[in-house]
Amino acid sequence: MTGNATGCCGCRACEQICPSRCISIIKDEEGFLIPSVDSGKCIECNACSKVCPIENPVEGAMPSAVYATASSDSNTKIKSSSGGVFYLLANRILSLGGAVVGADLDLEKRYLRHTIVESLDNLNRLLGSKYIASDTRSTFTEVKRLLSEGRKVLYVGTPCQIAGLNSFIKTGKENLFTCDLLCHGVPSQFVFDSYINFLEQKHRGEVVDFIFRDKEKFGWSITLRYAIRKGKSTKFHYVQAGLSPYFYGFLRGKFLRESCYHCPYTKLKRTGDITLADFWGVEKLNISDDVSKGCSCVLVNTSKGTELFDSINDNLQFKHKVLYEQAYRQNINFLEPCVRPQERDFAIKSIKTHSFKYVASRYCKNPRRFRIRIKEFLMKYGLIK
Repeated sequence: MTGNATGCCGCRACEQICPSRCISIIKDEEGFLIPSVDSGKCIECNACSKVCPIENPVEGAMPSAVYATASSDSNTKIKSSSGGVFYLLANRILSLGGAVVGADLDLEKRYLRHTIVESLDNLNRLLGSKYIASDTRSTFTEVKRLLSEGRKVLYVGTPCQIAGLNSFIKTGKENLFTCDLLCHGVPSQFVFDSYINFLEQKHRGEVVDFIFRDKEKFGWSITLRYAIRKGKSTKFHYVQAGLSPYFYGFLRGKFLRESCYHCPYTKLKRTGDITLADFWGVEKLNISDDVSKGCSCVLVNTSKGTELFDSINDNLQFKHKVLYEQAYRQNINFLEPCVRPQERDFAIKSIKTHSFKYVASRYCKNPRRFRIRIKEFLMKYGLIK
């Protein structure tokens, strides 16, 4: 292992592959997970470097087909960020006695971690986008155990996490199905915690509920919803991405992990059997179906991906095969990583030295915020859609 923390993606593959258990995972000064090596225990086997998806990038697969699609169930789409396809895929694996692994936001601890779900009752915990770096914990090792028991497993994560999993599990992957997500990059838990503290100070209450993508007020969009509790009363707040300093900073790359700016997986070849994303711009394809509650962009990359995706055909509202160029037209991270802003280091450091409020006013104030508020007002009173 080179020890270069800036190139690390935090997938934990090195920690779990190490035969001498000399690698522990710690948080760096920006709140990102990085490996720490006990040189006294290290036997220099180089297993960590070989498994690292950044030092040794995994060769992905070219998509065999690209689709615009959505679940036929309205409730599934409402609970999902885009078209509800992940829920259908996960439900299929669970119905076969398998397990599903994905990111679960623990609201009590305010921590995003990968969790293994083995029943439909708990699947909702994995639904919806979460724009923080998720801690995969020991899930690579646990997935390996499940596969050895003959269980089917669906693992969903960022492309680097899926690459790390594929490097960690070399053989016996017949029952492993993977979904990589179209990834813009990930902020740290520290930045997210600072934003939550900012909201609590702003409203003088406690954040008791938080959803990154909500469809209740503005439909399929990027609208944040959070609940503030003051005494015995609780009030919900809805904030469009352009008006949230956290989202605005995230979308412009101000809070991302250093490796995200040089990601080797923002390209045509994908690490998962299936790639999932929002199909932004689908309206321009003249699809007659209603996409107001969300539309998924699905890239089918392998024969296993085809098998799994075809198994949910009966539960899809529509399934339109499209050109790859039509999918990435408004999803640039299919082709290239986020550009690193000049103020990136200042923005993160200023949260520590000053506050998130200071960063919000200096680095994350949308120049179009007044236009967004006017549009929001007009939508509220039904003057525009």
